[in-house]
Amino acid sequence: MINEIIEWKYCRWLVLSSFLMMFPCVYSYYHKMYFYTVTTFATSLVSANYWRKPRYDYRRNLDLFFSKLSFIIYFSNGVIYIYESKNIIDFTKINMILTLFGIIYCYYFSTKFYKLKNNNWWKYHILFYLFVTYEKMIILHLLSFRVIHIKKIEYY
Repeated sequence: MINEIIEWKYCRWLVLSSFLMMFPCVYSYYHKMYFYTVTTFATSLVSANYWRKPRYDYRRNLDLFFSKLSFIIYFSNGVIYIYESKNIIDFTKINMILTLFGIIYCYYFSTKFYKLKNNNWWKYHILFYLFVTYEKMIILHLLSFRVIHIKKIEYY
């Protein structure tokens, strides 16, 4: 366990939670949104590979890069949806905003507890993955309506 950040008995759950992102990956593939399929698939694999043996090395840097890239892609699409429907207050918008707060909350406490060497930090990181997966599913669902709408317009 030289240079490893945490023991396998904890990080195995982080490896599994990394694969939660396969749900949005399959959803985006089903709806022919291949850009999101590829980026989500790559993010999930890179994350699982990092948590397999977490160390301060190139795999950590790759994980950080792909997670930030994925965040930018999905966050910007969420903002676009909220901006385009700014005059409408609906359950989806409220749900997206509350889920975003859940993501920020869990990420904050995950990093805070890790720095304090509290062994429960990884539990917050798993909750973080759950919130991220849920948010991605919401955004992909909204994008799938946009893709369907665009295809209908092209045929008329």
